[in-house]
Amino acid sequence: MRQFCFTFARRLLLPLMIVGGGLAPAFAAETPKSLGNFKKWQAMTAEADGNRSCYAMSQPTDRQGNVKGRGKSAALVTHFPEIGALDQVSIVLGFEPQAKMPVIVKIGGFTFKFTEVADDRAWVKSRADDKALVQAMRKSNQMVVTATTAKGMKVQDTYDLSGFTKAYRTMSQACSN
Repeated sequence: MRQFCFTFARRLLLPLMIVGGGLAPAFAAETPKSLGNFKKWQAMTAEADGNRSCYAMSQPTDRQGNVKGRGKSAALVTHFPEIGALDQVSIVLGFEPQAKMPVIVKIGGFTFKFTEVADDRAWVKSRADDKALVQAMRKSNQMVVTATTAKGMKVQDTYDLSGFTKAYRTMSQACSN
């Protein structure tokens, strides 16, 4: 089931477009709808082919590493209620990371390895890790994402987690009914 959810979510979320100055999943249907801005985070919802998704997202407050041609980066937590995939955490790096190198995410005293990578996006492997990530994000004030480019350059993005809990609650409520 996890692999099905991952594949389905990847198909829906891989293409990205800019919406209202930020990143948002591009869907083959309606434009994502804002549910509100909460300090550094925003909550959104979208529908594609009758499948609803809700997500909380943010862009980094600090980006270290000068990668030529780097695209936008973002952190997202997404719910796909129709397929039972909740709390799916993904990181958009804005570049393809080095093959077989995990993307490292540090939140408080916790470290998570994102080993599922497609193009410039990374996920953790298990649902349990997704849930642990969300819990850490709710309790902390900062998240640091470290990755290595294909050319071996270290890149570090820092996210301010203020507003995450309210954005998370708002998008969770929107996908619960």
